[in-house]
Amino acid sequence: MSQTGYNRFKRGKSTALSMRIKIFAPSVIDHTLLDPNGFFELEDGTRLGRLLSILKTPLLLRPILYCTVNHERASRSTRLKDGDVVSIIAPISGG
Repeated sequence: MSQTGYNRFKRGKSTALSMRIKIFAPSVIDHTLLDPNGFFELEDGTRLGRLLSILKTPLLLRPILYCTVNHERASRSTRLKDGDVVSIIAPISGG
């Protein structure tokens, strides 16, 4: 696996990236951390709340975002695993 995303946040620490997840998210997150196909690599077992922090989700939005993991509602304490699909949905969006 390539060393993308999460390693940028582990200043000076060697971290093994052991899972790859697909992320669907609104423009309020930092999409530059995702690969061109919307995938992100991070440590196995990372919680959804930590992922929101890594993706620089604005603090005021975090409590009102609707998040799913593998198409099921998920709490911030949900542990992620390799192959998960995470969707982050803003309460208000245009179309």
